[in-house]
Amino acid sequence: NQPQQGQLKQILMDSHKHLDPFFTDDTPEIRSIEGGGMTVRGYWAKFNVRSRQMTTKKGVKFTESIAPGAFDTTDFSDVECCFDHDSRQFLASDPTLKYGVDGTGAWYEYEHDSTDPVHQTVVRRIQRRNVKGASFQFPALPADCYEVRDEDGIKHRTITRFPRVVEFGPVRLPAYPDTTAYARSLDESATEPELEPETPAQTSQQIRLRQYKALHP
Repeated sequence: NQPQQGQLKQILMDSHKHLDPFFTDDTPEIRSIEGGGMTVRGYWAKFNVRSRQMTTKKGVKFTESIAPGAFDTTDFSDVECCFDHDSRQFLASDPTLKYGVDGTGAWYEYEHDSTDPVHQTVVRRIQRRNVKGASFQFPALPADCYEVRDEDGIKHRTITRFPRVVEFGPVRLPAYPDTTAYARSLDESATEPELEPETPAQTSQQIRLRQYKALHP
C-alpha cells in the first residue's frame, strides 16, 4: 500500500533526527483565479530581515537573518506545505504546490481545494486574520552554513546556505523554541561566570600577630 500524504510527511520528518523552524512575519493572501478558483500565496522566508530576539535555556540572547542566495543550492525534493507544521493539516505538494525565490525571499502558492476541510479551515483563519505569518523547517545547519557576530551582547546569526528544506506553510503564531540545534550549541559554548578567588585562610599565627599589633600599635 502506498502511504498517504500525511504519512509521507511523517516518514520524511522521521528520517531527520532534528528539524529547526524559522518564522517569517508575512500574512498570506488569498487570490482569485480565472474560473472561480482561489490560491493562497505568501512568503515563508525573507532576506535580510532580522528575527525577533530569542533566548536560550541558559539565557543567551540571539537573533537570526537569512542572506540572499541562501536557497540557491537548496534541496527541495518532496517538500510539502502544511499548516502549523502539522502533517495532519496537509495543504499541498507537487503539482498543486508552487514555490520559488525572488529578490524578497522564498514564496509559496497552492491551489485552494473547496472540498477539503483543512483548506476550508485555513482560508477562514486567513480571512479572520488569525494567521500571523509563515514558517519553514530544515535539518540542523552545519557551521559552514552561517556566520555569527556579537552585537551589544546579542549573538546574531546570518544564515548563508540551507542545504535542505523539508516543509513550509502558514502558521497561526510565531514559535521561537529554545531547543533548536543552534540554541543548544550556544548554551554548550557559553562560558561559565568566573568566580572571584577565595581569600586564603589565615593561619592561627597570622591571627595572633594581627591581634598583637592591634593591642601594641
